[in-house]
Amino acid sequence: MALDLCTLPDLKGYLEGMSNVDKYDVLLSSLITMTSKRFESYCGRVWDNNGGNDITEYFDGGGKSFVIVKRIPVASVTSLHDDTARAYGADTLINTTEYVIYNDDGLIELDDGGYFADGRKNVKVVYKGGYTATTIPEDLKLACIMEAAKTFEMRKRLGVESQSNQGGSVVIATTPVGPTQLLPEVRAILNIYRSYRQ
Repeated sequence: MALDLCTLPDLKGYLEGMSNVDKYDVLLSSLITMTSKRFESYCGRVWDNNGGNDITEYFDGGGKSFVIVKRIPVASVTSLHDDTARAYGADTLINTTEYVIYNDDGLIELDDGGYFADGRKNVKVVYKGGYTATTIPEDLKLACIMEAAKTFEMRKRLGVESQSNQGGSVVIATTPVGPTQLLPEVRAILNIYRSYRQ
């Protein structure tokens, strides 16, 4: 289950005049979850920390010197194996002194010019990482609030190019940001968290 990057009160506080209105709570909650999942897809990340439990990921070694895990920040690495036979025994365990962890990027790099063997799913990483509801970075939370608010506000304008009122008519801009496009400010924030694999 995806971790919601902001709360319903966060979003309602951002939307003008919505703080004490509960008519749209179900819709707004759904938009928060959908936006959080969309951000995971865009960034190539998984936000939640798996309840603080170990996470296991497998990678093709490909002669590379590093792997990038999905859950950031990396809290700790329990084990790192390089085994082309995929048995992941003690003889293929890489010592903790032989790699460096870049916690915020989710990058684990072999030290001293080492490379993983060329193989399929030969690199096994067991680690702890990801966010909890109380550790979500403020900029990521703001991005979720802004994008969910945009989606909510645009829901009545889908497919509308102009609108007439008593005082005249208004042409509604459909570019540069449409209902399915990320706001430029949001995209700039997400690019900070985007996996190098993207």
